[in-house]
Amino acid sequence: MNTMNLKYFSRLLSSNPFNRRSFGGLLRYAVVLNIYSYSSFMSHDGIGNQVIEQFESTAKIKTKVTTFPDSFRMVNQVELDAQLKRPLPDLIIGFDQNTWPRVQPFADKWEKWTPKDWEKIPSFLKVDSGFLPFDYGELGFIASREGLKKAGIEEPLSLKDLLTDRFKKNFIIEDPRTSTPGLFFLTWSHEKSHPDTKSFWAKLSRQWLTLTPGWSEAYSLFLDKKAPLVWSYRTSLAYHRHENQGHLYKFIELKEGAPIQIEGAAITITSDQKQKLEAARLFLETLISEKIQEALPKRQWMMPVRQNIKLSKEFDGLSPKNEIISIRPTAAALQESLASWKQAIRQ
Repeated sequence: MNTMNLKYFSRLLSSNPFNRRSFGGLLRYAVVLNIYSYSSFMSHDGIGNQVIEQFESTAKIKTKVTTFPDSFRMVNQVELDAQLKRPLPDLIIGFDQNTWPRVQPFADKWEKWTPKDWEKIPSFLKVDSGFLPFDYGELGFIASREGLKKAGIEEPLSLKDLLTDRFKKNFIIEDPRTSTPGLFFLTWSHEKSHPDTKSFWAKLSRQWLTLTPGWSEAYSLFLDKKAPLVWSYRTSLAYHRHENQGHLYKFIELKEGAPIQIEGAAITITSDQKQKLEAARLFLETLISEKIQEALPKRQWMMPVRQNIKLSKEFDGLSPKNEIISIRPTAAALQESLASWKQAIRQ
Protein backbone atom coordinates (compact mmCIF):
# COMPACT_ATOMS: atom_id res chain seq x y z
CA MET A 1 0.00 0.00 0.00
CA ASN A 2 1.25 3.48 -0.88
CA THR A 3 -0.25 6.07 1.45
CA MET A 4 0.90 9.66 1.15
CA ASN A 5 0.77 12.05 4.14
CA LEU A 6 -1.75 14.87 3.88
CA LYS A 7 -0.43 18.43 3.46
CA TYR A 8 -1.71 21.44 5.35
CA PHE A 9 -5.14 22.66 4.25
CA SER A 10 -3.63 25.97 3.24
CA ARG A 11 -1.54 24.29 0.57
CA LEU A 12 -4.63 22.62 -0.85
CA LEU A 13 -6.23 26.05 -1.22
CA SER A 14 -3.15 27.72 -2.67
CA SER A 15 -2.56 28.80 -6.23
CA ASN A 16 -3.56 25.61 -8.05
CA PRO A 17 -6.69 26.37 -10.11
CA PHE A 18 -7.78 22.71 -10.14
CA ASN A 19 -8.35 22.78 -6.40
CA ARG A 20 -10.11 26.13 -6.36
CA ARG A 21 -12.53 24.77 -8.94
CA SER A 22 -12.97 21.49 -7.12
CA PHE A 23 -13.51 22.86 -3.64
CA GLY A 24 -15.33 26.05 -4.58
CA GLY A 25 -13.11 27.99 -2.16
CA LEU A 26 -14.38 26.12 0.92
CA LEU A 27 -12.44 23.15 2.25
CA ARG A 28 -14.35 20.95 4.68
CA TYR A 29 -12.23 17.84 4.21
CA ALA A 30 -9.27 16.70 2.15
CA VAL A 31 -10.04 14.77 -1.02
CA VAL A 32 -8.16 11.49 -1.21
CA LEU A 33 -8.29 9.30 -4.32
CA ASN A 34 -8.52 5.62 -3.44
CA ILE A 35 -6.80 3.45 -6.02
CA TYR A 36 -6.52 -0.29 -6.62
CA SER A 37 -3.55 -1.54 -8.64
CA TYR A 38 -1.15 -4.47 -8.86
CA SER A 39 2.11 -4.57 -6.92
CA SER A 40 4.64 -4.34 -9.76
CA PHE A 41 2.99 -1.15 -11.05
CA MET A 42 3.75 0.45 -7.67
CA SER A 43 7.12 -1.24 -7.12
CA HIS A 44 10.41 0.65 -6.88
CA ASP A 45 11.05 0.00 -10.58
CA GLY A 46 7.44 0.44 -11.75
CA ILE A 47 5.94 3.59 -13.25
CA GLY A 48 3.26 3.98 -10.54
CA ASN A 49 5.23 6.09 -8.08
CA GLN A 50 6.20 8.56 -10.81
CA VAL A 51 2.56 8.84 -11.88
CA ILE A 52 1.49 9.46 -8.27
CA GLU A 53 4.20 12.08 -7.77
CA GLN A 54 3.31 13.96 -10.95
CA PHE A 55 -0.43 13.80 -10.23
CA GLU A 56 -0.13 14.97 -6.63
CA SER A 57 2.22 17.77 -7.61
CA THR A 58 -0.27 19.00 -10.22
CA ALA A 59 -3.57 18.43 -8.43
CA LYS A 60 -2.46 18.97 -4.81
CA ILE A 61 -4.68 15.99 -4.00
CA LYS A 62 -3.52 12.89 -2.20
CA THR A 63 -3.84 9.23 -3.14
CA LYS A 64 -4.20 6.02 -1.20
CA VAL A 65 -3.07 3.01 -3.23
CA THR A 66 -3.99 -0.56 -2.32
CA THR A 67 -1.93 -3.09 -4.24
CA PHE A 68 -2.56 -6.73 -5.07
CA PRO A 69 -0.10 -9.43 -6.19
CA ASP A 70 -1.65 -9.42 -9.66
CA SER A 71 -4.50 -7.87 -11.62
CA PHE A 72 -6.66 -10.99 -11.29
CA ARG A 73 -6.80 -10.64 -7.52
CA MET A 74 -7.38 -6.91 -7.90
CA VAL A 75 -10.43 -7.48 -10.09
CA ASN A 76 -11.64 -10.22 -7.72
CA GLN A 77 -11.51 -7.69 -4.88
CA VAL A 78 -13.51 -5.12 -6.86
CA GLU A 79 -16.24 -7.69 -7.48
CA LEU A 80 -16.19 -8.75 -3.82
CA ASP A 81 -16.44 -5.13 -2.65
CA ALA A 82 -19.46 -4.62 -4.88
CA GLN A 83 -21.08 -7.86 -3.74
CA LEU A 84 -20.63 -6.94 -0.07
CA LYS A 85 -21.77 -3.36 -0.78
CA ARG A 86 -18.45 -1.94 0.40
CA PRO A 87 -17.08 1.31 -1.07
CA LEU A 88 -15.31 0.77 -4.36
CA PRO A 89 -11.98 2.43 -5.14
CA ASP A 90 -12.13 5.62 -7.18
CA LEU A 91 -9.69 4.24 -9.75
CA ILE A 92 -8.74 0.76 -10.94
CA ILE A 93 -5.38 0.44 -12.70
CA GLY A 94 -3.98 -2.60 -14.47
CA PHE A 95 -6.77 -4.67 -16.07
CA ASP A 96 -6.73 -5.59 -19.76
CA GLN A 97 -9.18 -6.47 -22.56
CA ASN A 98 -9.86 -9.92 -21.09
CA THR A 99 -10.62 -8.66 -17.58
CA TRP A 100 -12.37 -5.50 -18.80
CA PRO A 101 -15.79 -7.24 -19.04
CA ARG A 102 -15.56 -7.82 -15.27
CA VAL A 103 -14.51 -4.22 -14.57
CA GLN A 104 -16.89 -2.57 -17.03
CA PRO A 105 -20.07 -2.81 -14.87
CA PHE A 106 -18.38 -0.59 -12.27
CA ALA A 107 -16.67 1.82 -14.67
CA ASP A 108 -17.59 5.39 -15.49
CA LYS A 109 -18.43 5.61 -19.21
CA TRP A 110 -17.00 9.17 -19.56
CA GLU A 111 -20.23 10.43 -21.20
CA LYS A 112 -19.25 13.73 -22.86
CA TRP A 113 -15.75 13.86 -21.36
CA THR A 114 -12.68 13.05 -23.46
CA PRO A 115 -9.21 12.77 -21.90
CA LYS A 116 -6.67 15.39 -22.89
CA ASP A 117 -4.45 14.14 -25.76
CA TRP A 118 -6.85 11.28 -26.49
CA GLU A 119 -6.26 11.89 -30.20
CA LYS A 120 -2.59 10.96 -29.71
CA ILE A 121 -3.52 7.34 -28.97
CA PRO A 122 -3.95 5.00 -31.99
CA SER A 123 -7.44 3.67 -32.59
CA PHE A 124 -6.40 0.00 -32.23
CA LEU A 125 -5.60 0.67 -28.56
CA LYS A 126 -8.99 2.24 -27.80
CA VAL A 127 -10.90 -0.71 -26.37
CA ASP A 128 -14.08 0.93 -25.09
CA SER A 129 -15.52 4.09 -23.56
CA GLY A 130 -14.29 4.23 -19.98
CA PHE A 131 -11.17 2.12 -20.71
CA LEU A 132 -8.05 4.30 -20.70
CA PRO A 133 -5.08 2.41 -22.22
CA PHE A 134 -1.67 3.30 -20.78
CA ASP A 135 0.66 0.59 -22.14
CA TYR A 136 0.57 -2.48 -24.37
CA GLY A 137 2.66 -5.45 -25.39
CA GLU A 138 2.74 -8.23 -27.96
CA LEU A 139 2.62 -11.70 -26.39
CA GLY A 140 4.41 -14.79 -27.62
CA PHE A 141 7.19 -17.21 -26.75
CA ILE A 142 10.61 -15.99 -25.67
CA ALA A 143 13.33 -18.53 -26.39
CA SER A 144 16.73 -19.11 -24.85
CA ARG A 145 19.10 -19.69 -27.77
CA GLU A 146 21.34 -21.77 -25.51
CA GLY A 147 18.34 -23.69 -24.17
CA LEU A 148 17.12 -24.63 -27.65
CA LYS A 149 20.60 -25.78 -28.62
CA LYS A 150 21.00 -27.80 -25.42
CA ALA A 151 17.60 -29.47 -25.96
CA GLY A 152 18.55 -30.20 -29.57
CA ILE A 153 15.44 -28.56 -31.01
CA GLU A 154 14.65 -25.88 -33.57
CA GLU A 155 12.25 -23.09 -32.65
CA PRO A 156 8.53 -23.79 -33.19
CA LEU A 157 6.92 -22.36 -36.30
CA SER A 158 3.29 -22.77 -35.22
CA LEU A 159 1.11 -23.66 -32.24
CA LYS A 160 0.75 -27.21 -33.56
CA ASP A 161 4.52 -27.67 -33.29
CA LEU A 162 4.14 -27.48 -29.49
CA LEU A 163 2.23 -30.78 -29.64
CA THR A 164 5.17 -32.70 -31.13
CA ASP A 165 7.51 -34.90 -29.10
CA ARG A 166 10.48 -32.57 -29.38
CA PHE A 167 8.71 -29.84 -27.38
CA LYS A 168 7.47 -32.10 -24.59
CA LYS A 169 8.43 -30.45 -21.24
CA ASN A 170 10.28 -27.72 -23.13
CA PHE A 171 7.96 -24.75 -22.59
CA ILE A 172 6.28 -22.93 -19.71
CA ILE A 173 2.95 -21.11 -19.80
CA GLU A 174 0.81 -19.39 -17.17
CA ASP A 175 -2.49 -20.51 -15.67
CA PRO A 176 -5.40 -18.67 -17.36
CA ARG A 177 -7.37 -18.79 -14.11
CA THR A 178 -4.82 -16.64 -12.27
CA SER A 179 -2.68 -14.89 -14.88
CA THR A 180 -3.56 -12.31 -17.53
CA PRO A 181 -0.82 -13.50 -19.93
CA GLY A 182 -2.10 -17.04 -19.35
CA LEU A 183 -5.66 -15.96 -20.12
CA PHE A 184 -4.39 -14.36 -23.32
CA PHE A 185 -2.78 -17.62 -24.36
CA LEU A 186 -6.12 -19.35 -23.78
CA THR A 187 -8.25 -16.84 -25.70
CA TRP A 188 -5.73 -16.54 -28.54
CA SER A 189 -5.16 -20.29 -28.91
CA HIS A 190 -8.94 -20.78 -28.79
CA GLU A 191 -9.29 -18.43 -31.75
CA LYS A 192 -6.41 -20.00 -33.69
CA SER A 193 -7.18 -23.69 -33.04
CA HIS A 194 -10.97 -23.53 -33.53
CA PRO A 195 -12.85 -25.84 -34.15
CA ASP A 196 -10.34 -28.32 -32.64
CA THR A 197 -9.73 -26.24 -29.52
CA LYS A 198 -10.57 -28.87 -26.90
CA SER A 199 -8.38 -31.45 -28.59
CA PHE A 200 -5.52 -28.93 -28.83
CA TRP A 201 -5.73 -28.01 -25.14
CA ALA A 202 -6.00 -31.65 -24.03
CA LYS A 203 -2.84 -32.54 -25.95
CA LEU A 204 -1.05 -29.35 -24.87
CA SER A 205 -1.64 -30.14 -21.17
CA ARG A 206 0.58 -33.21 -21.59
CA GLN A 207 3.31 -31.12 -23.19
CA TRP A 208 4.05 -28.13 -20.96
CA LEU A 209 6.68 -28.37 -18.24
CA THR A 210 4.42 -26.59 -15.78
CA LEU A 211 1.52 -24.20 -15.54
CA THR A 212 2.50 -21.33 -13.23
CA PRO A 213 0.19 -19.03 -11.22
CA GLY A 214 1.63 -15.92 -12.86
CA TRP A 215 4.14 -14.41 -15.28
CA SER A 216 6.86 -13.79 -12.68
CA GLU A 217 6.90 -17.45 -11.61
CA ALA A 218 7.05 -18.58 -15.23
CA TYR A 219 9.86 -16.22 -16.16
CA SER A 220 11.86 -17.10 -13.06
CA LEU A 221 11.77 -20.77 -14.05
CA PHE A 222 12.78 -19.82 -17.58
CA LEU A 223 15.75 -17.78 -16.34
CA ASP A 224 16.71 -20.73 -14.15
CA LYS A 225 16.98 -22.75 -17.38
CA LYS A 226 14.15 -25.14 -16.52
CA ALA A 227 12.80 -24.86 -20.08
CA PRO A 228 14.00 -23.11 -23.27
CA LEU A 229 10.64 -21.45 -24.03
CA VAL A 230 8.28 -19.27 -21.96
CA TRP A 231 5.07 -17.38 -22.79
CA SER A 232 5.95 -13.71 -22.32
CA TYR A 233 6.20 -10.35 -24.10
CA ARG A 234 8.20 -9.29 -27.14
CA THR A 235 9.41 -6.37 -25.02
CA SER A 236 11.05 -8.82 -22.59
CA LEU A 237 13.91 -8.60 -25.09
CA ALA A 238 14.30 -4.90 -24.25
CA TYR A 239 15.01 -5.78 -20.64
CA HIS A 240 17.58 -8.41 -21.65
CA ARG A 241 19.25 -5.89 -23.95
CA HIS A 242 19.34 -3.41 -21.07
CA GLU A 243 21.20 -6.08 -19.07
CA ASN A 244 23.55 -6.69 -22.02
CA GLN A 245 22.05 -10.15 -22.54
CA GLY A 246 19.94 -9.50 -25.62
CA HIS A 247 22.00 -11.88 -27.76
CA LEU A 248 20.98 -14.80 -25.53
CA TYR A 249 17.24 -14.60 -26.26
CA LYS A 250 14.80 -14.21 -29.14
CA PHE A 251 11.07 -13.75 -29.73
CA ILE A 252 9.50 -16.64 -31.64
CA GLU A 253 7.53 -15.58 -34.72
CA LEU A 254 4.69 -18.10 -35.02
CA LYS A 255 2.69 -18.29 -38.23
CA GLU A 256 -0.49 -17.54 -36.22
CA GLY A 257 0.88 -14.10 -35.32
CA ALA A 258 0.76 -12.70 -31.79
CA PRO A 259 -1.96 -11.13 -29.63
CA ILE A 260 -1.72 -7.63 -28.18
CA GLN A 261 -2.40 -7.10 -24.48
CA ILE A 262 -3.57 -3.58 -23.63
CA GLU A 263 -3.38 -2.45 -20.00
CA GLY A 264 -5.98 0.03 -18.87
CA ALA A 265 -7.28 2.22 -16.06
CA ALA A 266 -10.85 3.22 -15.21
CA ILE A 267 -12.82 5.51 -12.94
CA THR A 268 -15.54 3.72 -10.98
CA ILE A 269 -19.15 4.77 -11.02
CA THR A 270 -18.95 5.56 -7.30
CA SER A 271 -16.61 8.49 -8.02
CA ASP A 272 -19.59 10.81 -8.34
CA GLN A 273 -18.43 13.63 -6.09
CA LYS A 274 -17.40 16.49 -8.34
CA GLN A 275 -14.04 16.89 -6.59
CA LYS A 276 -13.19 13.20 -6.89
CA LEU A 277 -14.45 12.87 -10.43
CA GLU A 278 -12.33 15.79 -11.64
CA ALA A 279 -9.33 14.45 -9.73
CA ALA A 280 -9.80 10.96 -11.17
CA ARG A 281 -10.03 12.37 -14.68
CA LEU A 282 -6.83 14.32 -14.16
CA PHE A 283 -5.17 11.13 -12.95
CA LEU A 284 -6.13 9.33 -16.17
CA GLU A 285 -4.74 12.21 -18.19
CA THR A 286 -1.52 11.99 -16.19
CA LEU A 287 -1.14 8.34 -17.20
CA ILE A 288 -1.07 9.26 -20.90
CA SER A 289 0.86 12.51 -20.48
CA GLU A 290 4.03 12.88 -22.54
CA LYS A 291 6.30 12.82 -19.49
CA ILE A 292 4.87 9.57 -18.12
CA GLN A 293 4.68 7.88 -21.50
CA GLU A 294 8.34 8.73 -22.16
CA ALA A 295 9.37 7.14 -18.85
CA LEU A 296 7.02 4.14 -19.05
CA PRO A 297 8.86 1.76 -21.44
CA LYS A 298 11.90 1.26 -19.19
CA ARG A 299 9.76 1.12 -16.05
CA GLN A 300 7.07 -1.27 -17.26
CA TRP A 301 9.07 -2.90 -20.07
CA MET A 302 6.01 -2.39 -22.24
CA MET A 303 5.20 -0.13 -25.19
CA PRO A 304 3.77 3.37 -24.60
CA VAL A 305 0.31 4.06 -26.00
CA ARG A 306 1.04 7.66 -26.92
CA GLN A 307 2.20 8.21 -30.48
CA ASN A 308 5.59 9.74 -31.34
CA ILE A 309 7.30 8.75 -28.10
CA LYS A 310 11.02 8.31 -28.72
CA LEU A 311 12.09 4.87 -27.54
CA SER A 312 15.54 3.96 -26.26
CA LYS A 313 17.79 1.67 -28.30
CA GLU A 314 16.72 -1.36 -26.23
CA PHE A 315 13.34 -1.20 -27.99
CA ASP A 316 14.71 -1.10 -31.53
CA GLY A 317 12.68 -3.44 -33.73
CA LEU A 318 10.28 -4.42 -30.93
CA SER A 319 7.16 -2.65 -32.19
CA PRO A 320 4.43 -5.16 -33.13
CA LYS A 321 5.41 -6.94 -36.34
CA ASN A 322 2.21 -8.90 -36.85
CA GLU A 323 -1.28 -7.96 -37.87
CA ILE A 324 -2.80 -6.45 -34.74
CA ILE A 325 -4.69 -9.19 -32.92
CA SER A 326 -6.61 -7.34 -30.24
CA ILE A 327 -8.80 -9.93 -28.51
CA ARG A 328 -11.90 -8.52 -26.83
CA PRO A 329 -14.09 -11.36 -25.55
CA THR A 330 -17.34 -10.91 -23.68
CA ALA A 331 -17.64 -12.06 -20.06
CA ALA A 332 -19.84 -14.96 -21.17
CA ALA A 333 -17.34 -16.03 -23.84
CA LEU A 334 -14.52 -15.95 -21.29
CA GLN A 335 -16.44 -18.15 -18.87
CA GLU A 336 -17.24 -20.58 -21.65
CA SER A 337 -13.59 -20.73 -22.77
CA LEU A 338 -12.34 -21.30 -19.23
CA ALA A 339 -14.90 -24.03 -18.64
CA SER A 340 -13.92 -25.75 -21.89
CA TRP A 341 -10.22 -25.44 -21.04
CA LYS A 342 -10.68 -26.97 -17.56
CA GLN A 343 -12.65 -29.84 -19.03
CA ALA A 344 -10.07 -30.40 -21.77
CA ILE A 345 -7.01 -30.55 -19.53
CA ARG A 346 -8.67 -33.15 -17.27
CA GLN A 347 -8.91 -35.59 -20.17
